[in-house]
Amino acid sequence: MSYKLPDIVAYIQKETELTRATIVEILKQSGRLDEFVNNPQRFMDEISSAINDTLRSLMIGGINYEKVEGQIYEMRRFEEEELVSYLNRLVPVKHSVYDFVEYDSEVEKRFAE
Repeated sequence: MSYKLPDIVAYIQKETELTRATIVEILKQSGRLDEFVNNPQRFMDEISSAINDTLRSLMIGGINYEKVEGQIYEMRRFEEEELVSYLNRLVPVKHSVYDFVEYDSEVEKRFAE
């Protein structure tokens, strides 16, 4: 019995948004292409999942905070500034399930008031 194998590169490209050349290189270097024939759908799903996990890990690992002209920024500083900014955009309300409503524009503020 013979059957047509799905387009593995197109499937993985759709799932990971990598280029075809990159996917082909990953598949070649994996040394596991023979497993594709046994269960094509499972193989494509697992490869796509592994690639996406690695991409997410690389993105998270690539976030660094560096000194700019000798200044050091602590995470606390970002949180405080963000909190103050948020608190300045609140208006107290009476007829709502909330005590305050956040607004982004003067029109929204007047509507909430």
